[in-house]
Amino acid sequence: MSPEMFGFVLFGLTLVCVIAVHKRLTARAKAANITEHEASTQEETEMSNLQEVAERAEDYHDAYLKVRDFVLENEIQDEKLTIYFLLMGVVWTATKRNEPITNEDAVIWLNLNEGDITGLTGVPNLPGMNEIPLEEFLDYLNKNHF
Repeated sequence: MSPEMFGFVLFGLTLVCVIAVHKRLTARAKAANITEHEASTQEETEMSNLQEVAERAEDYHDAYLKVRDFVLENEIQDEKLTIYFLLMGVVWTATKRNEPITNEDAVIWLNLNEGDITGLTGVPNLPGMNEIPLEEFLDYLNKNHF
């Protein structure tokens, strides 16, 4: 699946989820005979959760696009090196979002197989990594690690 198609699929799924939640909450409110305010409060909570998921997907997708552009601009043709930069984009995004990241998360965000990241080590522990733009972080890695 192309990166652009992946982004469209994520956006579409988010939109479908938002519509489904709204329909489900409306039906639940009628069936449970709860007040409009209670239904609204429940809906706001669920919509907030969906918004967080959408923002997370958007952040990782934006990082993916920046890494892709970096790889193309620097004419990086080595597959393992490209995957390493993609992985570092996921690590940088997770650090920026202050959330933990696992190999499984990276595999999902990058649409890879678990074997694709086997043997890729060397996540740099750079103070302030999340305070610099992703492009500068990738440039640093490219100049100092390869």
